[in-house]
Amino acid sequence: DFYSRTPGVKLFSDITEVSCADGKLYCCEVMDAFDGAIIGLSIENNMRAEMCTEALIRAKNRFNTLSGCIIHTDRGSQFTSNLYEEISAKLGFVQSMGAVGTCADNARIESFHSTLKRELIYRIPYSTMTREQVKALIWEWVETEYNFNRRNTANEHKLPPLLKREIYNRLLRAA
Repeated sequence: DFYSRTPGVKLFSDITEVSCADGKLYCCEVMDAFDGAIIGLSIENNMRAEMCTEALIRAKNRFNTLSGCIIHTDRGSQFTSNLYEEISAKLGFVQSMGAVGTCADNARIESFHSTLKRELIYRIPYSTMTREQVKALIWEWVETEYNFNRRNTANEHKLPPLLKREIYNRLLRAA
């Protein structure tokens, strides 16, 4: 079930890579099933477990109401590491993992990666740019375009992720 009626109940996380002029860049995102918002992001020159735990920590720092939520990932070594398990538990997350070889188990975050590459990466000369240049563009695109401006077909009225969350919070305060 890739959807949630309230924020901070179900999260997804995964890694994607981009080849730059000076080497590969790896991105780990944490997405909220409620609105598709990327609430945690870490971008590094390696794909160690620390990158994935940093994305979790950033999600928790951004929305402190995540205790007890489910964090769903694939069975990559970063997500099955002792460090990831420790940090997840310390932050109050309940881990969930898909079956081996079933990428559809994490379709929502995989779809985000497709969108990131189609709407940003493949439109810039990423293979001739440095990792720092591409990293800066990814941060900006996620935090401005994707989260706040890009219409999300999974949301009612195709609302951008954090606009849907803002409306939800406004209605909750009014009730």
